[in-house]
Amino acid sequence: MIGGIMKSHLLVPLVALCLPLGANALDPGCTHYEDYLQTFAEIYPDSTVAPEGWYRDLAIKGQYAYSVVSYYSVQAERLQVIDLGNPLDPQFLGFAGLTWRGHLCLEIWDHYVYVGGPGLKVVDVDDETAPVLVNTITSLEEVTDVVAGPGRLYATDVWAGVQTFSLADPENPVLIGTLSPSTSARALALQGDLLAVGGNQAVALYNMSNPSFPSLVGSLDVEGNVGMLEWSGDRLLAGAYTESYLIDTSNPAAPILLGTIPATGAVSAVLEEDVTWVGCENSGRGSLERWDLTDPAVPVRLGRTGCVGVPIGLDRAFGHTYTANWADDYAWVYEAPLVIYTGTAPDTPPHLGQLQIEQFYCSNPAGGMRDNILYLVNELYIEVVDLSDPREMVLGDSVWIGGGYVFGSAGAVVGSNLLVRRWDLINNVYYHDIYSLDDPLHPEHAGSCEAFYAPTVRGNLLYQTTGSGVRVYESLETHRLELLGTLFPGITAGYVVFDGDDAAFLYGEQGIMLGEMVGPVDVVERGLVPSPGSGVWRRPLALEDGLLVCLNSEIGSWEIWDVSDPTMPEFLLSRSVGYSSLLPSRCLLREGFLYIDGPNRLEVWDLTDRDQMEKLGEWPHPSGYVFIHPQPEYLVAQGRYGDITALPLECADMSAAPQVEPRSAALQMNMLAAPNPTHGTTNVAFALAEAAMVEAAVYDLRGQLVRRLANQWMEPGPRNLVWNGRDGRGRWVAAGVYLVRVRAGTQQATERVVLLR
Repeated sequence: MIGGIMKSHLLVPLVALCLPLGANALDPGCTHYEDYLQTFAEIYPDSTVAPEGWYRDLAIKGQYAYSVVSYYSVQAERLQVIDLGNPLDPQFLGFAGLTWRGHLCLEIWDHYVYVGGPGLKVVDVDDETAPVLVNTITSLEEVTDVVAGPGRLYATDVWAGVQTFSLADPENPVLIGTLSPSTSARALALQGDLLAVGGNQAVALYNMSNPSFPSLVGSLDVEGNVGMLEWSGDRLLAGAYTESYLIDTSNPAAPILLGTIPATGAVSAVLEEDVTWVGCENSGRGSLERWDLTDPAVPVRLGRTGCVGVPIGLDRAFGHTYTANWADDYAWVYEAPLVIYTGTAPDTPPHLGQLQIEQFYCSNPAGGMRDNILYLVNELYIEVVDLSDPREMVLGDSVWIGGGYVFGSAGAVVGSNLLVRRWDLINNVYYHDIYSLDDPLHPEHAGSCEAFYAPTVRGNLLYQTTGSGVRVYESLETHRLELLGTLFPGITAGYVVFDGDDAAFLYGEQGIMLGEMVGPVDVVERGLVPSPGSGVWRRPLALEDGLLVCLNSEIGSWEIWDVSDPTMPEFLLSRSVGYSSLLPSRCLLREGFLYIDGPNRLEVWDLTDRDQMEKLGEWPHPSGYVFIHPQPEYLVAQGRYGDITALPLECADMSAAPQVEPRSAALQMNMLAAPNPTHGTTNVAFALAEAAMVEAAVYDLRGQLVRRLANQWMEPGPRNLVWNGRDGRGRWVAAGVYLVRVRAGTQQATERVVLLR
């Protein structure tokens, strides 16, 4: 009851999540979302030049990042230099003006940055605080990629093929050869004298030891137009719009397809030995994905986060992944940052299970749940997903609902019926189809009824938002709806949310009416949260234990009010979201924790201390927005574009978590690296007393990461890892002393390795 005795949820832990469970129950453990914030730092373009700017590419050398930023409104571009010595506090050092637009690609050689676009520009960055444009090569009309190796620079030109330049004088590159691939060249990657060229439905490998007479060594046909190539050791990642391909080039004459990564719209990548980051662009949306390639034939997506704009120019330094961000006009984003993602927790927060459904575009594909069955409605189908075991979601029926010029959209489960909103394009008529859920796994069409806007379900009752009151319907076992009556006749009202018998309604222009339900069509008013002003409204989103979450349409923010005394509501907190499309289906308030949709993320807030409410973390998603379906022991996050994830709930009391027995020594401290010294490859041998998560990496004497060797679960027994003397991008490292560090649980061992050349 609003205004009644407060429930004691602050003292009660989430027993279902935090205490040991039965053999058949879920045991996701306690989750703290604050451990999974991904964005480490963001660097925005210099707003003194123009109000909006887009980073177009990125390259890192040492502690310095070089990036081209475009200012469309003033028709200007700059090559900016950023000091990443302290990733928490990146600093602009200097910039060089580039005089025309369209530069898309960067490459660094010696102390020069080569910028490709309409022509090829040479920028001297010997003084990072004052880079200088020193040369422009105008013989190239439209450069799409550029790479450099010892003494040479290769550039793809849309019209002139691949051109090779001598860098004997790096300030004045001289053309020494031209390669005309059989397919349109768009992307390049270089390893020694071996040049990979990506184009239309093919990746070709050329021997460039004599640039005047390049020779084709081997090729591999793929689907789509390859627009991105990334090499690491003998593995080559080729990104096309439909998917990405991992290729073994150990025998260049016969490259082999190792596996296909379903990362569509790949525009950039960082390829490590067993893990790759892939920047993707899909229908105006950007996302950053991370894939485990331990078994390249079966790649596993470890995590994905939505981005502001399209993540291009991925690079890796200091244990972090950096990306430029090219904002997309279609998404109406007016500036985009250079973003740093932390390497300490780069994956999606722990989840119970995930499922991706190929979904037709739908502006509001809200589904409904009944018990453990999710009904996902899009334009043409009802997709039935069985979540009885969220770890192993099962995709069941696909019920066809489209036809001709009729399309489906939002769905709602009320009692034993599923309502699917339909739109007849020809006649511009909306209505609902009723599907029987007598067999929950196999919905069957049972009739039609009038269309409802923003319905709220409460058991077998449905509350319909209208411009003249709230209509109340009962869902009958005979698969039809019966109108019981109307609340607030003559008043614009709806978007009702319930907490037991307590309710909150959008109520005309007066704000939010707080009431007590004394019958299906009978409410007693207890108080009012006022309207922000003329023509502006507050929409209720969630209600629990005297806390009300609502949306303020005037400033595009959600608010929290204390309504434990409904006669005197007290404002507590406001959080800007920049839009006014939040609905109750995108917000969940449970046991003092708030789960609420944000742009490309699901935010998690701790409201248990009303004097110090705080954001705990977020779960990133690329779906534009997410719908939330509560379950007793977890929640289901349903993305707009077919992403379904079962997420554990935030634990109210970590002291109630199951106690973990102390681990025995997982790693015997007798690690051996041999041969040592080595001219190239060294074997790292160690033994595990028990199964453990093993992290192994090579560092230089300054502590900077050189190459990650392992990040995986290993079984007990002797183990062996190999370092081939290359860094994470497949390049030979300089002679010197390096540290090989292996960690398993709380144990670790470090070995010095002397690399000779």
